[in-house]
Amino acid sequence: MNYSIGPKYGKALLKIATQTEQVDTIQQELRLFLDLLTKNPLLKKTLLSPMFSLSQREELLHGVAGRLSLSPLLSLFLKHLLQKKHLSYLGNICESYQLQAETAIQKRRGVVISAISLSQDQREEIYSQLQRASRQKLLLDFHVNPEVLGGMRIQIGSLRFDGTIAQQLETMRGHLLASFHPETEFVMRRSEK
Repeated sequence: MNYSIGPKYGKALLKIATQTEQVDTIQQELRLFLDLLTKNPLLKKTLLSPMFSLSQREELLHGVAGRLSLSPLLSLFLKHLLQKKHLSYLGNICESYQLQAETAIQKRRGVVISAISLSQDQREEIYSQLQRASRQKLLLDFHVNPEVLGGMRIQIGSLRFDGTIAQQLETMRGHLLASFHPETEFVMRRSEK
């Protein structure tokens, strides 16, 4: 079994699904079709069998795709796999597609934390600015945490921006402590007790 086929096809399908804004639809349809093949071994055996002509198997696939109301994109993709004799890799392709889609979503997923609840207008403005800056569509979750005191903390993937008052106070504290001589720090600690 060639294990490189799944990731290659998964990546190619994800690229097209992303361009046509069908990532979730294709993922659901892949699972639906794969579940059908798992529950119906005779269908799977027929689609993979060289005893039937390619045109017969394509006709069967077309009928199944129609009954399941699969999108034209996935229908063409499955037909391509059938023609290339790679339909047997569908489980691996589906797994790879799902993993790559989740990875892509994680890169686009962001969290915005503020001290108070933001209005819908504020949220839309933040979303718009972040989307322009990142040049990609984002999925933002907004959370309230009074401990940040004010400002916002934004994290998108591994990129983090912390403009909260709590962080600024912590930074100032660090600068102040670093600027004292060890003797002065000792005197200050004694006087705090």
